[in-house]
Amino acid sequence: MNLPAKTLSALGQLIKNEAGLVSVFKNGDLVEGKIIKKTAKAIYFDLGPFGTGIVYGSELMNAQDVLKNLKVGDVATAKVVDQENDDGYVELSLREVGKQKAWQEIKELKESGELMTVKISGSNSGGLTTEINQLKAFIPVSQLATDHFPKVDDGDRNKISEELKKLIGLELKVKIIDVNPRSNKIIVSERETASENIKELLTKYKVGDVIDGIISGVADFGAFLQFVDNPKVEGMIHISELDHRLIENPKEVVKIAR
Repeated sequence: MNLPAKTLSALGQLIKNEAGLVSVFKNGDLVEGKIIKKTAKAIYFDLGPFGTGIVYGSELMNAQDVLKNLKVGDVATAKVVDQENDDGYVELSLREVGKQKAWQEIKELKESGELMTVKISGSNSGGLTTEINQLKAFIPVSQLATDHFPKVDDGDRNKISEELKKLIGLELKVKIIDVNPRSNKIIVSERETASENIKELLTKYKVGDVIDGIISGVADFGAFLQFVDNPKVEGMIHISELDHRLIENPKEVVKIAR
């Protein structure tokens, strides 16, 4: 049967519009659905354009703690296990969904550059540990603000570790700078947040200005100098800039002001 061109055009547009309603997803994606039926063997979800989702078998057994708080009509988030099983349902998993949502929120926080306050829960010679969304996060020593940087004279790792322990229990304002769910890695920086405030303070200075300062710390790579007229500002003098001659240790020419 031959259809008029006008009809074909309208049909094509209808197909195009319907296709746009169907969302594309893949295994591992998170979808939101409303519980429409609960039985002893399966839970069914209305996934809208995705169709009907189902949690059953071992996935149902492993999700009892989550499901006991859910009833028909509730909306829940689940992970796609199979886009379409033999019965035409989208197979879902409720295991570790909370953790996946937490990682997604962490990614969004990183992308937005939002600042947050965290409580330091632990330390080692490499930095500090904390939690964001119940996920472990790490603040490397290099990402600490100058106020909290362990200024140890000889760079002894044990002494650095002892200084970092003093920060446990403190609340620091930080920014997420790296996220990797596969390796369970979240890196945050206090220095990044401090640098925003320091930039404002530094607008009153220009390259070539001579300033008075106090040596506030010494490391094997150089010395830290606190501005006398603005103690919130602290700079670092590299070991190569401390003296006209070549020196092996900054302590040969500077020492911390007492």
